Amino acid sequence: MQFEKKETETKNRKVVHFDVRKKKEIVTEIEQGNLKIEEAIEKYSISFRRLEAWIDTYASVDNELNLRRSSVSNYQRRRAVHEVNNQTHTIKTAAKAYGVSPDTVRNWLSDERYSTNFPSKEAMPFDNNNRINKIEQNTVKALELKIAALEMMIDLAEETYEIDIRKKCGTKQQ
Repeated sequence: MQFEKKETETKNRKVVHFDVRKKKEIVTEIEQGNLKIEEAIEKYSISFRRLEAWIDTYASVDNELNLRRSSVSNYQRRRAVHEVNNQTHTIKTAAKAYGVSPDTVRNWLSDERYSTNFPSKEAMPFDNNNRINKIEQNTVKALELKIAALEMMIDLAEETYEIDIRKKCGTKQQ
């Protein structure tokens, strides 16, 4: 009979080995919602990376939850919180839509960074033109500030060193 759990000692830490049957059982518990990822890590003394590898290997194909770490932007998190709060989505449907677990959506709901007022569709339509216009406006503002700073530096240099740095209009090059 195969072993379920085997512990070995390395230099400074204890390494726990599980057989395939136990790994599949742990992943199934997580998929069914009977065990949270954090609980599994603590209960079985394994790392997140090891558990993530087990999920990648042993998760069922029809699993609706994407249990891997995802790169969901803060904007998408705020939007998900807004949709759940306004009952546009349930926690489960928001989790599926954004590729995260329901626990992650619950964490976003309790995090005040994402519970700020989300602009309405009328105030900020979700089209690319509006997004590009905002980016362009921010770029123009940044460039104007840079120009003002450079002009101030030239003024200070001219005053300090008593020389004309700016080229006068109409002067010929020698």
